[in-house]
Formats: sequence, structure tokens, C-alpha cells
Amino acid sequence: MSLGIDRIITRKKICSMIGISADTLTRWINERGFPEPLNASGRSPIFDKKLVDEWLSDPEKQLKITDKM
Repeated sequence: MSLGIDRIITRKKICSMIGISADTLTRWINERGFPEPLNASGRSPIFDKKLVDEWLSDPEKQLKITDKM
């Protein structure tokens, strides 16, 4: 799957946009169902902007807590 440059967003941009730290974003990925970074995105993770926007606009997705026990 090939994403155009307008369809990706960096971790730095996400954190800046919503006022959270990179550690909080990682916690949201692990515990709250935030979209995973794209494969092979390297040291600075990139995300599918559409999936991020969908997650941010859906309060039910934001409240999801994953049971890791």
C-alpha cells in the first residue's frame, strides 16, 4: 500500500497538534487503541493521517482501554 505525502503525519506533528508527549502517544497506542505507526517508518514514526483523524474524532475509540493482562 502506497500512501501519498498528504496521507501521512509524523509523531512530532500529532503530539504538537493535540498537546501530548511522545510517551503519552506510545501509551495510547498500547492502551487506548490509537492507530499503530506504519511499518518501516524508522526512528521517527509516521502514521496514516486518515486513521489518526478518525480516532481523534470518535470519543468511543478514545475511551477504549485494552486489557493487557
